[in-house]
Amino acid sequence: MNTGKWVRGVSEPVVITERGHPVATLAPFEKLPGRSFRDRKLVPGFAGLKAIDSDSGRFLEEDRR
Repeated sequence: MNTGKWVRGVSEPVVITERGHPVATLAPFEKLPGRSFRDRKLVPGFAGLKAIDSDSGRFLEEDRR
């Protein structure tokens, strides 16, 4: 079965059946209006935090020790 091909090719809702009975619907997502994550508005508590220039993964790793 080429499921990926079906998923990428859906332009309108498709009803998935099992032995003739509908079991699911495959439908394309509609693009939601809004800002990108990068352009999001920060909540007041986070807006004042200074940015860090390094990888935050290092800080998480240190906290786990």
